[in-house]
Amino acid sequence: MTKKVSNEDIKVVLDKILNFIGLSPKDLNDAWHKLRNYLNQLNPKVKESFLVLTDWMKNAWTDGLKAIQDKFLSIKSKLSEYVVEAKENSVELGREILAYFQPYKEEIGNVWEQLKILLKEIIGHE
Repeated sequence: MTKKVSNEDIKVVLDKILNFIGLSPKDLNDAWHKLRNYLNQLNPKVKESFLVLTDWMKNAWTDGLKAIQDKFLSIKSKLSEYVVEAKENSVELGREILAYFQPYKEEIGNVWEQLKILLKEIIGHE
């Protein structure tokens, strides 16, 4: 059966360790306060460094967005032109396909009707 370690047991062990290394509880308490004070003094420096880094990242992001904005607008414009041109070409190609196969509509029968329906949907029911 295992014995549960009490707070008193822990205090006795810590006192023995402190005696062995030549420190008193007051020395340990002083060291703890010195460490806390050092960390508290360090905290504003870390915050300041973090704020500088944050500002730099915001500026870099903003500059990057400005740099690509013109390129993005140019690409968007080109894509819009391409879509319009592709629609126009599709309509023209659809008309050419209908004109090409119209003389053969009797020979291809049902395929002609399916082709006509499909191309009229693409052309826009013209």
